[in-house]
Amino acid sequence: MTVLLRTAALVALVAFVGFGWSSLAGSDGDADIGAGLGAFLALGLASFGWATRDARTAPRPTGVVVRWLLVGVVVGVVASVLPQLRTSGLALATYVDDLRSVGVLGVVLVVVPALAAVPAGRVLRRRARGVVDQDTAPPPR
Repeated sequence: MTVLLRTAALVALVAFVGFGWSSLAGSDGDADIGAGLGAFLALGLASFGWATRDARTAPRPTGVVVRWLLVGVVVGVVASVLPQLRTSGLALATYVDDLRSVGVLGVVLVVVPALAAVPAGRVLRRRARGVVDQDTAPPPR
């Protein structure tokens, strides 16, 4: 259930930012590179933030990594439909093409920030609990 919730939220964010930016820019269905870059940036930042929160609250980081790998794959599969929403319909050949490009990019834009966020979340968890790493602890007097 948590994978589906994160997937739905991230895909909705990408669609809102991408299509909203494109509508504000006034493009008439043409390629709008700014909208795509804005959507990709929003996806990466949201993945990083949410994975950091997950890593702070989870007892083990392994579960967080697996969860975000699954979210990345599902976001990639679902986000491959988004480029076709402004056209007349969904075509299987175009979807397969988009799955190879947009799908892989979606996976990378979710998984890489999440993998970077897990250690950051674990450090924040330790600091919140008052546990200090041996490397950062001041030397005894």
